[in-house]
Amino acid sequence: AQNVLAQASVYSDTTVSFSLKRGSAYCFKMTVVNGNGVAPSFTVGNGSVLKTQFVAQIGNDYYYRVYAVGTPGQSTGVYTTLPGQNAQQHCSVTIA
Repeated sequence: AQNVLAQASVYSDTTVSFSLKRGSAYCFKMTVVNGNGVAPSFTVGNGSVLKTQFVAQIGNDYYYRVYAVGTPGQSTGVYTTLPGQNAQQHCSVTIA
């Protein structure tokens, strides 16, 4: 029997792109699988469209809030990165 260590990965509770009204906020739940306490780096493609905020960590679940600060029609991707891995896009958010 081979003991293969699965690579750590991040699963988002939101994988479908959506619109967010300017001035409102949305909270993402990111779950780290096989991460052994490794926290994901959470970011967006354009910081003038969405502002990000770390909210909480509960076990392997990490909660991040985004605030819609851009102008209507702008959109940007939502990403996480684990140490030593490439960024992973989970969805994109458009300002409504």
